[in-house]
Amino acid sequence: MAYFPVVLAFTVFLYAAEAKYIQYNTTSVLVPGKLNVHLVPHTHDDVGWLKTVDQYYVGSNNSIQGACVQNVLDSLIPALLADKNRKFIYVEQAFFQRWWRDQSEEVQDTVKELVSSGQLELINGGMCMHDEAAPHYIDMIDQTTLGHRFIKQEFNVTPRIGWQIDPFGHSAVQAYLLGAEVGFDSLFFGRIDYQDRAKRKVDKSLEVVWRGSKSLGSSAQIFAGAFPANYEPPSDNFYFEVNDASPIVQDDMDLFDYNVPDRVNDFVSAAMLQANITRTNHIMWTMGTDFKYQYAHTWFRQMDKFINYVNQDGRVNALYSTPSIYTDAKYAADESWPIKSDDFFPYADNINAYWTGYFTSRPALKGYVRVMGGYYLAARQLEFFKGRSKSGPNTEYLADALAIAQHHDAVSGTSKQHVADDYAKRLSIGYVETEKVVTESLACMTEPSQAGCKSVCPLLNISYCPSSEVHLSKGKDLVIVVYNSLGWKRKDVIKIPVVSEHVTVKDSAGKEIESQILPLLNESLSIRNNLVKAYLGISPSVTPSYWLAFSATVPPLGFSTYIVSSAKQTATTERLTLHKTELSQNNEIKVGPGNLKLIYSGNDGKLIEYTNSRSSVKELVDQSFSYYPGDDGIHANKTDLQASGAYIFRPNGTYPINSEGEVPLTVLRGPLLDEVHQKINSWIYQVTRVYKEKEHAEIEFTVGPIPIDDGIGKEIVTKITTSMKTNKQFYTDSNGRDFIERIRDYRKDWPLEVNQPVAGNYYPINLGIYAKDNNTEMSVLVDRSVGGSSIVDGQLELMIHRRLLYDDARGVGEALNETVCIQDDCKGLTVTGKYYLRLDPIGEGAKWRRSFGQEIYSPFLLAFTEQDAHRWTKSHVTTFSGMDPSYSLPDNVAIITIQELEDGKVLFRLAHLYEIEEDKDLSVMASVELKKVFANKKIKQITEMSLSANQGRAEMEKKRLVWKVEGSSEEPKALRGGPVDPTKLVFIAYNTTSQIVPGKLNVHLVPHTHDDVGWVKTVDQYYTGANNSLLGFPACVRNVLDSLVPALLADKNRKFIYAEQAFFQLWWREQSEAIQDTVKQLVSSGQLEFINGGMCMHDEAATHYIDMIDQTTLGHGFIKQEFNMTPRVGWQIDTFGHSSVQSYLLGAEVGFDSLFFGRIDYQDKAKRKDDKSLEVVWRGSKSLGSSAQIFAGAFPGLYVPPSDNFYFETDDPAPLVQDDMKLGDYNMPERVNDFVSEAISQANITRTNHIMWTMGNDFAYQYANSWFRQMDKFIHHVNQDGRVNALYSTPSMYTNAKYATNESWPIKSDDFFPYASDVNAYWTGYFTSRPALKRYGRMMSSYYLAARQLEFFKGIRKSGPNTDSLADALAVAQHHDAVSGTSRQHVADDYTKRLYIGYKECPLLNISYCPPSEVHLSKGKDLVIVVYNPLGWKRKDVIRIPVVNENVTVKDSTGKKVESQILPLLNASVSIRDYHVKAYLGIAPSVTPTTTSKRHTVYKTETSQNETIKVGPGNLKLIYSGNDGELIQYTNSRSLVKESVKQSFSYYPGDDGSVVDSYGEDGNPRFQASGAYIFRPNGTYPIKSEEQVSLTVLRGPLLDEVHQRINSWIYQVTRVYKEKEHADIEFTIGPIPTDDEIGKEIVTKITTSMRTNKQFYTDSNGRDFIQGIRDYRKDWNLEVNQPVAGNYHPINLGIYMKDNNTELSVLVDRSVGGSSIVDGQLELMLHRRLLADDDKGIAEQLDEKVCIEEDCKGLTITGKYHLRIDPLGEGAKWRRSFGQEIYSPFLLAFTEKDGDNWTSSHVTTFSGMDHSYALPDNIALLTLQELEDGKVLLRLAHLYEIEEDKDLSVMASVELKKVFANKKIKHITEMSLTANQDRREMERKRLVWNVEGSNKEPKVLRGGAVDPTKLVVDLAPMEIRTFIVNF
Repeated sequence: MAYFPVVLAFTVFLYAAEAKYIQYNTTSVLVPGKLNVHLVPHTHDDVGWLKTVDQYYVGSNNSIQGACVQNVLDSLIPALLADKNRKFIYVEQAFFQRWWRDQSEEVQDTVKELVSSGQLELINGGMCMHDEAAPHYIDMIDQTTLGHRFIKQEFNVTPRIGWQIDPFGHSAVQAYLLGAEVGFDSLFFGRIDYQDRAKRKVDKSLEVVWRGSKSLGSSAQIFAGAFPANYEPPSDNFYFEVNDASPIVQDDMDLFDYNVPDRVNDFVSAAMLQANITRTNHIMWTMGTDFKYQYAHTWFRQMDKFINYVNQDGRVNALYSTPSIYTDAKYAADESWPIKSDDFFPYADNINAYWTGYFTSRPALKGYVRVMGGYYLAARQLEFFKGRSKSGPNTEYLADALAIAQHHDAVSGTSKQHVADDYAKRLSIGYVETEKVVTESLACMTEPSQAGCKSVCPLLNISYCPSSEVHLSKGKDLVIVVYNSLGWKRKDVIKIPVVSEHVTVKDSAGKEIESQILPLLNESLSIRNNLVKAYLGISPSVTPSYWLAFSATVPPLGFSTYIVSSAKQTATTERLTLHKTELSQNNEIKVGPGNLKLIYSGNDGKLIEYTNSRSSVKELVDQSFSYYPGDDGIHANKTDLQASGAYIFRPNGTYPINSEGEVPLTVLRGPLLDEVHQKINSWIYQVTRVYKEKEHAEIEFTVGPIPIDDGIGKEIVTKITTSMKTNKQFYTDSNGRDFIERIRDYRKDWPLEVNQPVAGNYYPINLGIYAKDNNTEMSVLVDRSVGGSSIVDGQLELMIHRRLLYDDARGVGEALNETVCIQDDCKGLTVTGKYYLRLDPIGEGAKWRRSFGQEIYSPFLLAFTEQDAHRWTKSHVTTFSGMDPSYSLPDNVAIITIQELEDGKVLFRLAHLYEIEEDKDLSVMASVELKKVFANKKIKQITEMSLSANQGRAEMEKKRLVWKVEGSSEEPKALRGGPVDPTKLVFIAYNTTSQIVPGKLNVHLVPHTHDDVGWVKTVDQYYTGANNSLLGFPACVRNVLDSLVPALLADKNRKFIYAEQAFFQLWWREQSEAIQDTVKQLVSSGQLEFINGGMCMHDEAATHYIDMIDQTTLGHGFIKQEFNMTPRVGWQIDTFGHSSVQSYLLGAEVGFDSLFFGRIDYQDKAKRKDDKSLEVVWRGSKSLGSSAQIFAGAFPGLYVPPSDNFYFETDDPAPLVQDDMKLGDYNMPERVNDFVSEAISQANITRTNHIMWTMGNDFAYQYANSWFRQMDKFIHHVNQDGRVNALYSTPSMYTNAKYATNESWPIKSDDFFPYASDVNAYWTGYFTSRPALKRYGRMMSSYYLAARQLEFFKGIRKSGPNTDSLADALAVAQHHDAVSGTSRQHVADDYTKRLYIGYKECPLLNISYCPPSEVHLSKGKDLVIVVYNPLGWKRKDVIRIPVVNENVTVKDSTGKKVESQILPLLNASVSIRDYHVKAYLGIAPSVTPTTTSKRHTVYKTETSQNETIKVGPGNLKLIYSGNDGELIQYTNSRSLVKESVKQSFSYYPGDDGSVVDSYGEDGNPRFQASGAYIFRPNGTYPIKSEEQVSLTVLRGPLLDEVHQRINSWIYQVTRVYKEKEHADIEFTIGPIPTDDEIGKEIVTKITTSMRTNKQFYTDSNGRDFIQGIRDYRKDWNLEVNQPVAGNYHPINLGIYMKDNNTELSVLVDRSVGGSSIVDGQLELMLHRRLLADDDKGIAEQLDEKVCIEEDCKGLTITGKYHLRIDPLGEGAKWRRSFGQEIYSPFLLAFTEKDGDNWTSSHVTTFSGMDHSYALPDNIALLTLQELEDGKVLLRLAHLYEIEEDKDLSVMASVELKKVFANKKIKHITEMSLTANQDRREMERKRLVWNVEGSNKEPKVLRGGAVDPTKLVVDLAPMEIRTFIVNF
């Protein structure tokens, strides 16, 4: 207890020590002879930037930025009151005035005391810290005046100091006009060029005397200082916001972190560093930064301590100060200061960081600000004439909005998007309020009763003006009051939209005046409608058809009235504009009704000459568009992360924006003006106007949305190029006032290090830019702030729009990617603007620049009313001038302000427009007679004021500080930099003209991408770019197509081909109408060619010809519909072997002129290279011969560039063409040599002087320009080299070139199967891969064929279900990685899913599952089965359906009992059924059909018996061995065929690729496994039964079934029908066991004693049969290295073999691989399961699994093949007829009804044909489909080849009247196979190729034209004929 009081006493002592008040000595005293550190507390409060003005003020939306100005000002007052020595400066009056209005009178009085005492200094004093690049000087004056007058009114003080600390560069106008002329004593700023700053630090010239005006000289000079760094504390050690990390001054010595000595040393050290770069003993520290002093005490507490302890230290003197105190101290030092002239533009803060992009950023906002500026000027004049209203509408809101809009993050375009929207919203609100002032003023001035006028049209520039868009009727006229805000009489042409051309214009005296009607073109209407919707949120209710143009003359400061009236339709034709499109003419097109003529080329539509007959100026002029790709900030130098953004302009190259083809000129001519309309591309539209009475051209541009689909931001410039010799010099205005000379790559104040030759030469333009030589001046004036330059002598350029995708890391944290949303449709910003071009003799341009510059800023103000004109003119004042009617201002003087103030006084400003020596006549003293200016008023007193009217001019001049300057007052002679390397500055215009050069090797560069419609990713994933982790490269088809369009637009010579319509159509549907129009132009011009044209690049092995036709038709139909063109070339570049059907049917018969492909056998390719026979004439059909031949070419390699040296995707390693000789990696000669070497190498294996390079690869052109840029260079430099000729080309152009050589070509017959890419790499495994998917695709195909027929009979529906989804799914499924089975598993699942969506009726009937038939029939219900036959002949077949009860009967629709048979569903079948249902439908069957039967069927197990077992109830008998259960004999009692037959199963172990089997040319070992593509067997093994094969034979009157369980994973059912002579073999295989870690490929073999001599026959896509000879190729001497895989061929229909007596045929239900490896034997591969990847890209084993819940097993498949043996020559009938039945089985539909009621109330039999008619046995109906337009697509096919059958290989006839017995054919047109062109037209265009040899062949038989009266179609063998039928 004794210890406790001690502890307690100690605690009280500590508390008392902390509580003691320390009195810091902060007395502000300057100490002579000591370094004085002026601490200037401040905050920089952006009037909008990351947050809106309101958000910054109230502190909302702090998730963006923690900033609350209200907090700053609230906390500031008590902090200042706490110590009278503390000081603070505040700038932004927009915030301060709002805060002021919130304060009590008491607080206001306190603040007034603080201001009066100098503790709080209001500095700069404008509403904002305005920008210095983008505002007009009038707007700068207005916003400053608004702030200064408030300060004067409330505090009776005048700001002394300019404080432009954050604008991004500084203008001369700011220095002299908004500095000296407002009475400032000094001007301080933060941002000057980093090179300039570095030199000024060395020279101690950061502080200067700035003479910003050469005209006003020293009378308007000002002391100006740039901070050593920025406007922040001197280092990171001196930030004291509550969350800042700087160490505070800890002055309690009892605490461990006491640091006063250290912090004083920090202070002194920083002060000394700054002193070393500063003149005099005074330095300024800007103690604050953006939105600081949220809690002011945190700063002041630390500064109090610093001042106290630093001054105690004594080495330097610290004091609270303000810039005024600092300025006075500097002035008192009596120092002489360097002189600064001109300005501080452009500004860069780092090597590649030029802040010149913001000169153009947000051009729409800049334009809006400028329009409102002119409107505000005029509105104040009208308010003055009417008299200011004490209440009611006024111009104040617009004044505030305009003032805020001048902020350096507002009109600059450097705020976030939502903030920019806020600025625009404020302007809009201000405009609406001010419009009321204008309306009332004009009403009052025209009529005392104020029956007013409607005011101006804010969107008149885009043809929208509801006031003029009225139907004049019933004696009404449109009265237009035209107000002129200028001080001189003015004549100008007014253009307003009108709805009728039949109008006249009269002046107020009733005299008709000359007018002109111009049609409002579609482009203008489209722009109008979009912008009205975007900015007003409405759709125009009226669509005008015309512009009405008339000339108006208006007195100074006055108005005139014009009357628009309806006219009779016999109005004079000379008022009508000649509306004429002139393009592609060889003559010149001269435009202009007056002295000025613009001359355009008739060849390319470009401007070529400017001629003025009055001034005799004649100059070659070219006007063009280009873009600079915005640098993304990603560079090899990791420290260089500078991107182009809202502030920064960092171009990454420059690219011309070429028109899409020739620029069509639409020239509108008339008596007042001519207009030239040019659609440059889909997103640039331009109108050039030449007026009769004006000598300048007005160019109106509409730009946007700038495309960014290529992932590249773009900065759009227009360039005007002449032959003038301008010697690097040009002139730009300073805020619309003075013009300053610019010299490219030069700065007067320091030797410039050029690192950004474009951005570093950009300057802000508000009025204009001009250049001159010894003879001529070329001037361009603008309607808003833009950036511009002269990068090349004789050329001026303006940046008119920007759209960028990266932030430039300057704080805004947002890409400059402006979008405009109309409802939910958001697109990039489209801007419309104008610039004006004039050329004058030297010395005469200023007059136009100055006078017309005022007219641009102050256009006519129009007001409208609909009245009776006669009454109006009688009762209203129709003309008015505020001046004496005989007076106008001198030509060199402008009125820039007339404004009635609140006290009734008038603010009046006059401006001399000319600089000294600018014009010989007008750069002189001018006089204004105020009495005549105010003729209607009496001036009582006039006082000249400072510019911002806050003090008398005389008083201001009396107080002005006169600064000493170094040397004489003359500026020193300017230093010049060294010569500039022209290669770094001049854009190389690559000559990419596509031209074939005779006699020279022509290298056809064919840009393309191969976009797999599913493979490693799904279709959707490839399109959207999802799931890129699956690939080693990004694949996004949308990116490809998005980037392609602008790349093609950039150069009209560029070309591209695109194949996959499945992707293209997805993309097309997403595009705007404007993009679609652009693409149509690209297609029309031939830049973009659709090639192949199907929905996918279909496979050629696993597809059926009907499916190939359907998917190609789907694509071709779209292309024809949207683009009215027909693809000319087949492009099967990636399919794994090539079929004869592809060549003649999907080539010649669709109208293709040629076919190109990439994959043929490596041995074949080698020989063809030697023989120069890679290109051939392919006769794929022996039946159609030369009538269906096609020119075909195999590429020397694959479908990729000729070597690794020519891949140019962004991440490809191929060396780029570096053609800048000054760079270290210059390689142009080497790259040209590479090109020529490759070209000559290919020429050596190619006939003629034309070779093709396929410039692309899988999913290439993600960023298209990366390829085109290099090809541009190659074409340019290779052609300059001259050894070969390079050109952009397409396969169509290449084909034409080949044809023109008249060469003879080798003939190719048969096909290109099998394909091997290497010794052991035969691509024959995929013939069978994924057999379940192959079967499902085939089932869906037959279903689709039947469904379209039924849709036709019913009639197609405009809405509701249709076959489109299944059509699309089937089309995609034909892709060469889909039905081929070579996609990844999840992709295969996706194909299946797509197919399943279109088909749901008994999808698993083949495995005994059909719920509609598995019902318990009771209560008078029956199962009604409707059986549809899609074939064209009557058909009889056995239908098998599962039922639950054997006690059923079958009757036909007449009630007659039909013979039926019950077969028990054996346990094995039930097991298979249940497995598939669970696996594919995800359910367990609720009903199990019957498994036993006592009726009809003999159910007997016959095994291990010595006798044979005979099966078959009809002519055909199969004989099985009773010993081993194997098939041993096939006997047909009708045909007398008797043949020993054995059927067995075997497997090929799939090679795992673990052993090196060869070495490549590069010496690397090669390993080849069996996989999804490759069949590489490693031996062969019979599959023996696990015991004796037990036969379960089910017999009955219709069929016998033989059930065999071969082993635990193979089950087989053989069916022999009573009325059929073939055997159906149904197999169930799987899961294939892999427990031994060996993949297996399962085959069935049918072995006979036939002597087949190595020969067998397989079908080509289900059509022609082609002879195969084992181990032999007709085209080369085969080196046999894979005796099994190398003899495999694809089978879609069947395979057969024959000897001298017999034919054995096997037909299949899906695509499989097969062969005859042994004479007398056929084998089919039925299933595959492999454990190694074959390294062909899929990177996944072909190990298909099916999961039932979590139980995953290998795939089990069920399928069928059909076996028949015929006498020699008789097998074709069965193969062809039954082949059709396999493809088109019966379609079954079920319903449970009362049978009697059904038959009595329904149609029970139907035929679409005449009931007595059927198609001939050799003809099939392939397509019967009603199209969207009601027409019908009909295809008929002859099924037989020539000489295939003695009876049926003949001409056949089809009677269409009987086919369509129930309809009347009105018209029939024969079409190409894909129905996209008239057959006759196709034949007329067909190229007839010369072939080698005699070219003798039998005459080809074809059906003739269809007689429209007889309507009989003749078809020759193998002919397919396609018709469009109208009913």
